[in-house]
Amino acid sequence: MKAFFRMPQFGRGRSTISLSMPAASGDKSSASKSADDMSPNRKLSAGKCADSMSSRRTPATGGSSPYAELFTVPGSKAFCLSGAVARLPTSMMSLGIVLALNHLYGNWTIAGTMSAAYILALAAVTPLYARLFDRFGQRRVGRVALVLQVIAMLVFAFAALLRVPIALLFVLAVLMGLTQFSFGALVRTRWAYALRGPVNAKKLNTAYAMESAIDEVVFILGPILAAFLATSVHPVAQLFVPTLACGIGGAVFFSLKGTQPPVVEMVEVTAASRDDVDVRDAMSNGGAGNAATERNAAAEHNAAAATVINDAVAHGIAVNGTAANGTVANVNGAGASSTVANGTVATVAAAKNAAASAEFSIHQLHRHGPRPKSVLLYQGILPLLLVFVTFNMSFSAFDVSVTAMMKAMGREQLLGLQLAMFAVGSCIGGLVFGAKEMKGSNWRHMVEFLALLTIGYVLIRFAMGNLILLGFLSVLSGLCVAPVFATGNLVVKNTVPSRSLTEGLSWITTAGQVGASLGSTFGGIVLDVADYHTGMLLPCATTFVTLVLAVMGWTQSRRHTARTRTSTRER
Repeated sequence: MKAFFRMPQFGRGRSTISLSMPAASGDKSSASKSADDMSPNRKLSAGKCADSMSSRRTPATGGSSPYAELFTVPGSKAFCLSGAVARLPTSMMSLGIVLALNHLYGNWTIAGTMSAAYILALAAVTPLYARLFDRFGQRRVGRVALVLQVIAMLVFAFAALLRVPIALLFVLAVLMGLTQFSFGALVRTRWAYALRGPVNAKKLNTAYAMESAIDEVVFILGPILAAFLATSVHPVAQLFVPTLACGIGGAVFFSLKGTQPPVVEMVEVTAASRDDVDVRDAMSNGGAGNAATERNAAAEHNAAAATVINDAVAHGIAVNGTAANGTVANVNGAGASSTVANGTVATVAAAKNAAASAEFSIHQLHRHGPRPKSVLLYQGILPLLLVFVTFNMSFSAFDVSVTAMMKAMGREQLLGLQLAMFAVGSCIGGLVFGAKEMKGSNWRHMVEFLALLTIGYVLIRFAMGNLILLGFLSVLSGLCVAPVFATGNLVVKNTVPSRSLTEGLSWITTAGQVGASLGSTFGGIVLDVADYHTGMLLPCATTFVTLVLAVMGWTQSRRHTARTRTSTRER
């Protein structure tokens, strides 16, 4: 039988191992009870261990606003602000490439193709970086990745400035995309760690809504700043400014060790099987036998365990474990308690004595473990990613349709303001959503907001040509956007284990980037063969498809929850 240690690492602090082994059928030991407060679709993980080891809690702030309460969390202001600054390239680089290449080379096709190549390269590696962050820690991976990212961005900017051959610039654009990772996912992971525990569930909802609003602010300011720099300062200035923001914001973010989530390290342990002669001898004293007899029998077959656990104690490691037949042994510093096969509890005074009274033998300790389950295999993740692919298709299709409309009306100078109306509405919607306590499932909230957004797009379709009415409807429709992103992130947080949270959140970003590329492509095709009135039908259609996918995901989630509850009652 095998079980696995899970070891959170807190920067330079002392490491702690938590051993969790499955109990045998019929035994409802304390190992299962320790996970009672966990979500039914999440397994016991290092996040729970981190909860028990951390005494930090969000201070009470009386009747202050929920956003003010968020920033009472130690270190939250620093990682939130630095993460927002470091996200600026997300909204500037793609447009910056188009503006720079069109000005320097006079070719829209090359500019658009190079921007698409950059986005696709970025989308391909974002989940890979996220897995590295989850596996080795944000600070350890981030310091190296940030240096590579800044170097790649500077090289591309200087190459564009020097007008190197197009082929070389394409290669540099792809390399630059391969160095990008999602700061938004890293910030949300820190919020999840800082606000861990059921008592902070409402605050985490507020934090995710606020981060969605920050995303909207970044996407409002980024394109406006890029256009201003390209037209008023220098054609490639919009490539250097986000590089500077990324370097400064990222350096500050990764220097914040106090809010960094722990690293989960898997350590394999081979425990004694039921057929082990010592285990049989111990179990032969089972039933409702004398507790003293059971403790003596347990102590006789524990020489191998004593060596390993004493070594662990010598290195300052706390060990919690469950044996093959449902028994439990806890070693924690100077004291421990152990539960034998029939539920009898024995307490010892010191770690070495606890090692001698454990109910199982540990034959060997390996510094490796099973490969983590892919985030994509968790219930509901794939439907959620499809939702965000089509959801983001609607945005880019909306942008190109409005751009075509403004050009046809001869109002290009108002394009930025018109597009900003939608983002302003999204920002307001995110802040309001985060300040309210929403009851019900996150999937249900997502379906409701998508239904309202679909209606909004239909109304916008009939308001094309009337800029005042279009702006008003854009603000109203935008109110639904940030809440959809916030609920999607909450679905991921409640579905995947804490050790894979950054990867799960990054898949949302990747799905959005793929959807944005597809929306621009199909939107351009529609506009080439028709007009902007027809082009505006594409956001309506894609949002309706998104609504259908969300309903399917919600239905699947409800069925899974019902099965989980039924299975729990049967056990």
